[in-house]
Amino acid sequence: MDLELFESIVTSEKLEGIILLTYGTGNAPTLKDFLDAVEKSISQGKIIVNVTQCMSGEVELGLYDVSAGLLSRGVISGLDMTGEAAYTKLCHLLGTEKEKHRIPDLMQINLRGEQKKSIFNLHFGGGEMEANEKIKSVQPLREMVDTRPPVYNSNLIDKAFLRIMGISEPDGNNNQSARGKVYIDMDGANSKTSENIDNYLGSFDKRWDSDEDGKENIFITITSQAKKFIDNKHPISITIINDNGRKLRWEKMEIGIL
Repeated sequence: MDLELFESIVTSEKLEGIILLTYGTGNAPTLKDFLDAVEKSISQGKIIVNVTQCMSGEVELGLYDVSAGLLSRGVISGLDMTGEAAYTKLCHLLGTEKEKHRIPDLMQINLRGEQKKSIFNLHFGGGEMEANEKIKSVQPLREMVDTRPPVYNSNLIDKAFLRIMGISEPDGNNNQSARGKVYIDMDGANSKTSENIDNYLGSFDKRWDSDEDGKENIFITITSQAKKFIDNKHPISITIINDNGRKLRWEKMEIGIL
């Protein structure tokens, strides 16, 4: 693959959207130049949708490390859509949706039977915790995107994930780490707060050798709690407990709900 040519294509001013035909459950090259080109394209406002080339199965971004890089840079899961369906859907939304920020989320919602599931997203954006900052509570940047009329139903949740992406330890060396706990709708949570309560979403304990950009991704399954708290009827909050006392920074945090 000529990565200079790839970058020139995906960053072309003539493009509004791109369908990536990937392997298996959405896997693609992990080369830094490849991922940087994808990230640059998305930063320009282009929408990139990941669709598998396989005749059966679906895209599960983040299931393996070879797809986590795409997810952390803003590529959208096409689930089990065919390339043709994804292309048609993207063209339709680009031509009819006035609020362009809604298109990436609408691409993941089943509109006409083009995919067997829907993914709804809550976006919390980027953030950081100082070395002496043990607790941080954050709220979504905006309301969950839904169709008109709404189709989201918290009683139909199959799975839900908290995704902390592009996390790094800015003041650390090559051996970086992140350790802590996460609660939902519990601003008063701290390191001593019980894990045997519904508000507890999960914990993380990740160590990695920093590569050129020194970033990692953390995924926490929150299935049982999601049905109760993520009802799209009240403003939720996420509280992060930083247990290792090091400075942490992340580029984006999301809750994805299937």
